[in-house]
Amino acid sequence: MNQFKKTERLCSIVDIDKLFSEGKAVNRFPFKIIYKNPSHNLGNAVQVLISVPKRKFKKAVHRNLLKRRIREAYRLYKFNLQEVPGKRNLHIAIVYIDSEIRSFNDIREDLKLILQKLNLRLRQA
Repeated sequence: MNQFKKTERLCSIVDIDKLFSEGKAVNRFPFKIIYKNPSHNLGNAVQVLISVPKRKFKKAVHRNLLKRRIREAYRLYKFNLQEVPGKRNLHIAIVYIDSEIRSFNDIREDLKLILQKLNLRLRQA
């Protein structure tokens, strides 16, 4: 089943701080993905944080719209990250860096490509 459960969301403030301070980045416009293998075991889970900066989108309605679109696109293509052998224990932050609101189809295709790029980088590491 292709769901986005609570256990897949990165909520811990300590883990989020470590992710942004120690994580590695993959860029592909309009996204930036910051990733890190956590020091503690998650039970073979990938935890995700989705961020749309308030600096670029002042209205919460627009930020929430983009987060919903990104969350749905991630839900559709998250299987790309679960196929990496030995790298299932992962924290990821998906940051939207564009200043325009894109359609769901554009977001879906761009997120698919950057997740494939991240998958390749994880396989090489």
